[in-house]
Amino acid sequence: MQTNVRVIFQLNEDVNSQNTNSMIQQGVLNQVAAIYGLNFHSTVPQGSVGIKFGPLISSIDNFTLKLFKRNNCNNFSQDVENIIQIAANVIITLKQTIARIIDPIKPAVIWFSSIQSESDSFAVPHSVFIKGSFQAIDESVCEKIPVIIEKAVQSITSAFAVDFELETEKKSPILKADETTTLHLFSAAKQIMGEDHVVNLEYPTMDLEGLTPFLNIAPGSILHLGASDRNSNQSFDCAENADIVIEAGIKSLSWTVLKH
Repeated sequence: MQTNVRVIFQLNEDVNSQNTNSMIQQGVLNQVAAIYGLNFHSTVPQGSVGIKFGPLISSIDNFTLKLFKRNNCNNFSQDVENIIQIAANVIITLKQTIARIIDPIKPAVIWFSSIQSESDSFAVPHSVFIKGSFQAIDESVCEKIPVIIEKAVQSITSAFAVDFELETEKKSPILKADETTTLHLFSAAKQIMGEDHVVNLEYPTMDLEGLTPFLNIAPGSILHLGASDRNSNQSFDCAENADIVIEAGIKSLSWTVLKH
């Protein structure tokens, strides 16, 4: 081998992104020229691997939506609308609206992580905060989603004398795979797996945000390990089949390192 290899294991990256940031701060990527990652992919058949050229990981935007009453009316008035119920209606409507309006060729998803009023008492609250995030694989869709959210929320809140404020924050942009490292992986996978077992993926993934901090620092690409049972149309049992799938991935990564 003409170069050094550093193996990085991410701890609980889907739950706590601080673990990844801590690893980077401690120098795990110091002098790293390229990153090759492994990831299970639910649509790639078992016994195959997937490669994605171009856009690799979707964008992620966080948002906070505040709903509040226009005046502090009596909580016991029959005219009071429970803002928690309005918030629940907003959440359901936004899930349906994003799924209905966004072009399925350029998919997007919206997630809700918390809903909280300004008080934990038994009184009817005057405001509520909804937090979440949305992901998209196209920049034009990223720009449309806040507008869609505002229109959908406005249509609900206007009927109940409720106002709202929407704040968004870009967590990470659409991340593109490095062309050179992707070609290296593609070549190695064909050598190890055979060309018939290498799937050229069409769309970016929406579940690799844990790898984004790494790939923002060093060029890289991802080898997607097949986790779909084509016979039952169900994801595979990790406990029974992971060793076989991972072995194929490790062989492909090893070939990549040795040859490039």
